[in-house]
Amino acid sequence: MTEGVTAVVLGDEGSEAAAAVARALDDGTVRTTASVDEASALSREVDCVVVTSTGRARALLERLDGEPACPVVVLTARATPVTDRTRVRHHPADALGTLGERLVDAVLADRERQRAANRADDGDRGLAEREAAYRTLVEHIPNGGVALFDRDLRYTWVGGEVFERVDLDHENIAGKTLEEVHSPAFLDANADAYRRAFEGERASLAFVYDDRHFRLDIVPVSDGDEVVAGLAMTRDVTDEVAGQRDLLVRTRAMDAAAIGLCLTDPNRPDNPLIYVNEGYERMTGYDAEEVLGRNPRHLKGPETEAEASRQMREAVENAESVSVDVTNYRKDGTPFVNHVDIVPLFDDEGDLVHFLGSQVDVTDQYERERALARQNEQLAEFASIVSHDLRSPLAVARGRIELARATGDLSHLKQAETGLERASELIDDLLTLAREGQTLDPARVETVAVDAVARAAWDTVDTSGATLTVVDEWTVDADESRLRQLFENLFRNGVEHGATGGRSVEVRVGPLSERCGFVVEDDGPGVPEGVSERLFEAGVTTAEDGTGFGLAIVRSIAEAHGWAVRQTDSERGGARFEFDVPCLGSDDD
Repeated sequence: MTEGVTAVVLGDEGSEAAAAVARALDDGTVRTTASVDEASALSREVDCVVVTSTGRARALLERLDGEPACPVVVLTARATPVTDRTRVRHHPADALGTLGERLVDAVLADRERQRAANRADDGDRGLAEREAAYRTLVEHIPNGGVALFDRDLRYTWVGGEVFERVDLDHENIAGKTLEEVHSPAFLDANADAYRRAFEGERASLAFVYDDRHFRLDIVPVSDGDEVVAGLAMTRDVTDEVAGQRDLLVRTRAMDAAAIGLCLTDPNRPDNPLIYVNEGYERMTGYDAEEVLGRNPRHLKGPETEAEASRQMREAVENAESVSVDVTNYRKDGTPFVNHVDIVPLFDDEGDLVHFLGSQVDVTDQYERERALARQNEQLAEFASIVSHDLRSPLAVARGRIELARATGDLSHLKQAETGLERASELIDDLLTLAREGQTLDPARVETVAVDAVARAAWDTVDTSGATLTVVDEWTVDADESRLRQLFENLFRNGVEHGATGGRSVEVRVGPLSERCGFVVEDDGPGVPEGVSERLFEAGVTTAEDGTGFGLAIVRSIAEAHGWAVRQTDSERGGARFEFDVPCLGSDDD
């Protein structure tokens, strides 16, 4: 069968592929070379060229002028653009045992094409070309076969390796009817499709034979307006079906994953998303059809960290793995902390084919860590206060009690009582600050009238003749009890620092004019220079009998609500505290 066939192998001397070609052409001539130029020259003298890699095949075809002079078989895992030529085809590199059949088919098909061209002078050009085309078709259907049949459903021409896979000798099939070849079950399922081919209809069917899966395509063959034959193309798709099942299992597993998973295609412009799982949809709020074709950077927003973006960009450019925490934004605009792992995926030939991204919403963990850090800071502050501020009044009380014992003068006990009251105030404020630093209970948050809460807080504070002015009526979403405590501490602070030298202070409360929120200001002496930067720190006070906790408590309550607080000077010269609050009914609400 291989008698007289000559071939050149473009590859390494002594390679497994070269040895396989030599075994396949045991009656032929085989030469092996690593030189593309030599292989190009020899291609005009041999029947077939075998190339052991896609890269070498690409170099050879670039060296040749036009189409190869003989068939070229490339050992590669799958068909590639390199093998998409008339005389170039691929053969699995891991199936060297069937390489001989591939070489013979390629050479015979090429010789058939030459004979078809030579028969043109005899008026048989159309028939010869059709026969050659069928042979070419057989060669380019991996694991497949082709058969022609007439109106009697009799096979007139058969070729291809698929018949050998099911123990059918294709040379004995030609001339037999479907009933003589196939089982009753096959005929019941498919015979009508064969008949309808002569009515101009096409059919695509699937069947299982001997535990293997096959695809059957039936098409009419026309000569002008007349259907003269039917063509049945059969392909063994068992491996593909198994691969599809594996892919389905993997896809379902990815879809069911609790975390977000996505794939991008770096070989397309801008590395777009080509797959996202249900976890990604849940996490981001985007449906798959809204993001497929877009770059993953669509999750970026105003607070996305530049350093994290740089790390991910460089990892993609260099086809490397990376793991970062980054602020991303959901479809509704809400931010979340996203733990992102990016991994490059390569094919068997080492080419980059995809990036796999896994995403986990770590916002809660991040907030817990931030809360823990704040608690640690508070503990450090408390330790400093206990060791310094609380020790002083206790020392005074202890000293006065000892003097009372030593002298019998009970007036010292009055001074001791004053020191203990001061210590009690410090302890109460410490406990309040610790409580108000906690997060809000959502069940206690409701829409409250700020003007009414402010007036109620004023009634519980010793205002010493100070006056309160509340401008307008408005509402916020808040824990009413904690909002009231915020006002109590602001009012107490304003009165303590403003009502000096017998003067009366006016405190004013009203909504912010240009944004959502409210303001509390007074007409007192204002905040001394050098103190404003530390005003909200625990223990900072300018009043002789102040604890320094009032404004620290105000800051903690505001932060627990998600509000921003700042201190400025009022137009009347006193202290002004502004609170930025999310607008009711807005997207930020």
